[in-house]
Amino acid sequence: MTEFNITKPEDFITMPWRNGLGSTIELVKHWSGDSFQWRLSMAEVTQDGAFSDFSGYDRCLLLMHGKGMTLTDQVGQQWRLSETLDAAHFKGEDLIDACLHDGPILDFNLMTRRKDCRAKVFTSQQEKSQKIDLNGDLFLLFSIQGNTHFQLNNRQQTQVQEQHILQLGSSTADTCHCHGEACKAISGIYFDNLDADDETTNNEYSCDFCSKIHSKHNIKTTSCEHNICNLCSNNIDTLINT
Repeated sequence: MTEFNITKPEDFITMPWRNGLGSTIELVKHWSGDSFQWRLSMAEVTQDGAFSDFSGYDRCLLLMHGKGMTLTDQVGQQWRLSETLDAAHFKGEDLIDACLHDGPILDFNLMTRRKDCRAKVFTSQQEKSQKIDLNGDLFLLFSIQGNTHFQLNNRQQTQVQEQHILQLGSSTADTCHCHGEACKAISGIYFDNLDADDETTNNEYSCDFCSKIHSKHNIKTTSCEHNICNLCSNNIDTLINT
């Protein structure tokens, strides 16, 4: 039987922001040395302002509740998060300013230390069963809203209640299925640990398209989702033809 852990809301820890302008609810994190290797958290943003410095980390931020916000970095790149589960990918050392659209929002935040590991985030708002390939060293499932049923290789099944996290280590299972009658949003994360001599450690791009486009135009960003990053997709016609 495959081993997994369930983290409950009562296990979450509230921590103050580094910049002193708010607080974060830590859902789960993994320590390595004197700092965390990766962390999942939620935060309520109630005012415009700058994000804290997390140099050395890659960040993925998703909108969970609220009317949204726009993030702007030091070179003017923007991420407009308006719909539930809209995402922004950026580096922890980027100088990010947040501007709320209409009132407070709640976000979901994943941070991974670049030298140690990388992560792939996917989201779903489907009520029907979704098949997921398990190809990382660690898999996390966070049931944002509604209860989620999690099943490995069509055998072992468990229920992940709303606002609970399932953590699954390396297993013999190749796939899993998730579904839930009342489930509106699921966020799952794969983690891959990087060896010290792993050549991909310094490969900051998630696809060849973005790598070539960024190199050609000297774009200083490594954000990429679904093989084309926000910047490239927003300017795809201009970038390809110049």
